[in-house]
Amino acid sequence: MSNSEKALDKEALSAIIINFFERFSLWEETMAEEAGLTPRQCHTVIKIGEAGGVQMKTLAELLGITTGTLTILIGRLQKQGLCSRVSDASDKRVYHIELTPAGKAIYQKHKEQHSRLMEEIFARLSGEDCAALGKILEQLSVVLGGNQGK
Repeated sequence: MSNSEKALDKEALSAIIINFFERFSLWEETMAEEAGLTPRQCHTVIKIGEAGGVQMKTLAELLGITTGTLTILIGRLQKQGLCSRVSDASDKRVYHIELTPAGKAIYQKHKEQHSRLMEEIFARLSGEDCAALGKILEQLSVVLGGNQGK
């Protein structure tokens, strides 16, 4: 294979990757909009739901944002009735963020929609393809500066 053929393959693969990320981002935006949220608000509700309640500092780290930005975000989610701040019994300076019943409903609906999407994707892939995809996505996460498992 010549260098020009390799470059063409990389260009085609690049286009496929970009197309996938754009479609997945659009799917996420649609899910967030259906819940009346921005994508960042939706991600925040999901992280709180996954943790079952979490300290502000830990949540900021999980989301990759500052605690100042998170404070504003949590304030907006509180106004929408989706989460609450509960002060720690042993340290009143520490707040735990918990989902309200309305927040839990959004989290559960998103979790179900995500599960259906994953089932549809996995139905099209062999076990070997799934394993390879997992390894590739882990490598891409590292390149993008993400932490797998978070």
